Amino acid sequence: MKTKYIHIGLPKNLSTTLQRDFFSKHPEIHHLGVGVGSNIDYINPNIATACENHFQYSKNFSYNRQKEKIVNAFNSEFKNFETNVKKKACGISLELLSFTFTPDQIEIEEKARRVFESFGKDTKIIIIVRQQFKLIESLYKEAIKIGYYGTFKNYLNYIYLSRDRNFIYDFQYDYLVEIYSKYFGMENIELLTIEDYRHSTGDLIYDGDECMLTKRLSNILGLSDFNFKLGHYNKPLSITELNTMMELNFKEHHGIGNQAYSTATNFHRLKDYFKFELGINLADEVLFKDARIKNKHIELSKEIDNKKAIEFDYPTEIREFLKDLFYESNLRLEKLLDIKLPQTYYNN
Repeated sequence: MKTKYIHIGLPKNLSTTLQRDFFSKHPEIHHLGVGVGSNIDYINPNIATACENHFQYSKNFSYNRQKEKIVNAFNSEFKNFETNVKKKACGISLELLSFTFTPDQIEIEEKARRVFESFGKDTKIIIIVRQQFKLIESLYKEAIKIGYYGTFKNYLNYIYLSRDRNFIYDFQYDYLVEIYSKYFGMENIELLTIEDYRHSTGDLIYDGDECMLTKRLSNILGLSDFNFKLGHYNKPLSITELNTMMELNFKEHHGIGNQAYSTATNFHRLKDYFKFELGINLADEVLFKDARIKNKHIELSKEIDNKKAIEFDYPTEIREFLKDLFYESNLRLEKLLDIKLPQTYYNN
């Protein structure tokens, strides 16, 4: 049986690890990206441009001009997949399909509609969730790594006061499931809670040599078990290193710390879009400028002796807002999928 899939995240749930060491390495998967050869690459430039630009950022007039080309690019790969008797699953892995990280992204319902136009109804949607407060804190740490220089209080105020234009409502998992089930059908939604597959220390749960997470994913996709160790491609910084990097980001802006009227995020991930669709040959020093600053700040944060640490304190009104939001959403999710979430999803 042949299976198409879209792994939509959520973020900070081993996405890069799965892209590099499961989806792109399992011999029975025809993986289209991301993670083909590197953390940012796809099987070809047309697929890369679709995923990194048109499924995330393009306004409708731009997307509609490119839609036929995008659909044809995916259909070509699906034909290759269908004729390859060794391959049982084909798809993409892109965590930014599950939430709107920056205000310039289109909202997730439009993202779902666009990937549906390329994949069609008979596609497995893989969603890996985690307790929302932990996700918020982990995403803040990641934001610092890619250029954010605000404090945790600044970040929470953005979530709280600009709630109608940021990602916080996307972390209502019942809403996410309803959006994707509208297009792909509830029978094709596969939701996993990361806490069932990872120890509290962060290490993945193994049964002997068998990773329980990849075993479950193989089962969902109809694959043979393939035992291999998963690497760690996005290692966290300590809370003191993060504080140092936050200060460095303030002094030298990059990534999401850039001004609003700039290509603020993932500039290097759009390299195929610029080269093959727009015909703009940007030098590596331009494409990878922000990425190089990011890597430089990461290394400096490890070298500079700074004992000040990031503090994860929630003002009462913000904590209560988030607690109520997620409590009700988690109850609806349990009812929607007839599941029981870990108790930690209600311990805030």
